[in-house]
Amino acid sequence: MVKNKAIYKIESTGCHQTVSISVVLRNITTALSLFMIASACNNAFFEKGTQVAIVDDEVPPSFKLSGSGTALRIFFYGPYNTIDTEEIKARLGDPAIWELDAPRSTIDNLPILKYGALPSGFTQISPSSGPPPNLIDGKCYSITVPTNGANGGGMYFCIRNGKAEKVPSL
Repeated sequence: MVKNKAIYKIESTGCHQTVSISVVLRNITTALSLFMIASACNNAFFEKGTQVAIVDDEVPPSFKLSGSGTALRIFFYGPYNTIDTEEIKARLGDPAIWELDAPRSTIDNLPILKYGALPSGFTQISPSSGPPPNLIDGKCYSITVPTNGANGGGMYFCIRNGKAEKVPSL
């Protein structure tokens, strides 16, 4: 007899079978591991990362957010002279020119966001009072949307001749 191994007798249809607890636990562990792997794969296949699109390019522009995550905040940064990685790196840590706390809703359910107009259910964090600064013609900006449950997203855009233009990804 093996020490420290509990043995249970299970009766079924008149036959006697001996099952050790370690075998039962190993089977449960294997089943749980397979379940967790399947759950992770399911989330990876059905997760939709956050996308930002300009839906009205007249200044101030309007943006539509899409994705399966939940927005935490929405940040606008700038102005930048150009979309140059060196300038952006040098400005990391600058405060957002407009920061919003988003309602706890999936990105796909959020309304269209017009720069400077606070949508219902959102809270303006920065500036602490009043509207954000006007967007300046000839300057560039970014919108960043960190999320839970999916990849966050964002985009760079420039204001040219009174219209917002998306800048290709860096």
